[in-house]
Amino acid sequence: MHDISDLEARGLPGVFVASAEFVVAAEAQATALGFPSARVFVPHPIQDRTDDEMRDYADAGRRYDTIVLDPPAFAKSKANLETALRGYKELNLRALKMLRPGGILVTCCCSYHVSPAQYLEVVGDSARDVHRNLRIMENRGQAADHPILLSVPETEYLKCVVAYVSN
Repeated sequence: MHDISDLEARGLPGVFVASAEFVVAAEAQATALGFPSARVFVPHPIQDRTDDEMRDYADAGRRYDTIVLDPPAFAKSKANLETALRGYKELNLRALKMLRPGGILVTCCCSYHVSPAQYLEVVGDSARDVHRNLRIMENRGQAADHPILLSVPETEYLKCVVAYVSN
């Protein structure tokens, strides 16, 4: 929602689209940010699905134009970094299988122990494994409400890649 607030501050109208499950939270955030942008709430086809359900969706041939991956931190410590990287790869691989050519993948990682370079490598490896090409449209970090403190490196932990997907 911060992006919409920024656009509207520059005179560009924005529309916030969210899952119906998040109506109360989205309304509260819009109020807290102080802007009355247009909001659309839709049923979410994949929200909070398990790994098995996502695998079944991919295997069943379900296809989408846009998929947003925003999982919890997989690497809570450096000790489980390799397991976390495998998990992020599997998640991205499944999403890429479900995206139509010309689709958009928005993939996020909030694990401090995964560097931006490691995350890009995971996303790239996932694309190669399913024979898809990715063109990075945006490579982002966190919004202003998650400040990065130079004296606390752990505060720089959010990574977000927005990519155009083709065959």
